[in-house]
Amino acid sequence: MSLRSVVNIRDWKETTRCEPLVRVGVVLAEDRQNRIVLQVPRAHYRFLGAGGETCNDSNGLIELHRTENEIELSNGSRKSKRWRLEPTRSTGLSRSAGVLVHDVVAGRGFHWHKRIDQTLTGALEFSICESGIQVINELPLEEYLAGVITAEMSGE
Repeated sequence: MSLRSVVNIRDWKETTRCEPLVRVGVVLAEDRQNRIVLQVPRAHYRFLGAGGETCNDSNGLIELHRTENEIELSNGSRKSKRWRLEPTRSTGLSRSAGVLVHDVVAGRGFHWHKRIDQTLTGALEFSICESGIQVINELPLEEYLAGVITAEMSGE
């Protein structure tokens, strides 16, 4: 389900006439996270499983846990090898838009690295990797750039 006219950035050309999508690794294998905690805005997102299963009960606090070969949602009633959390409508760049992902590594590889809570717009993909759960954020290029620019700007 596409909310806007978008195309993967690798396939984008000037003549494409639509916004390119970028995919950004948020939680990586090296982070060794077997549990992801999310705060999902009310009624704006839905989960899609690898086998086509859906879960529209995505309001509020959601936990994803890695089992041996699947990822289970909150109470263990829903399991899939891969989950995709996608917006059901465009959220844009408003202050309250996006999903809050808890305990994300910031400054990976730098002396000041730490864990933070990060709000992400666009779709989120959760998949099993060799040492936990990997999280990929897929979003339109302009939304990505707006986040990068504001994160690197000084408040002064």
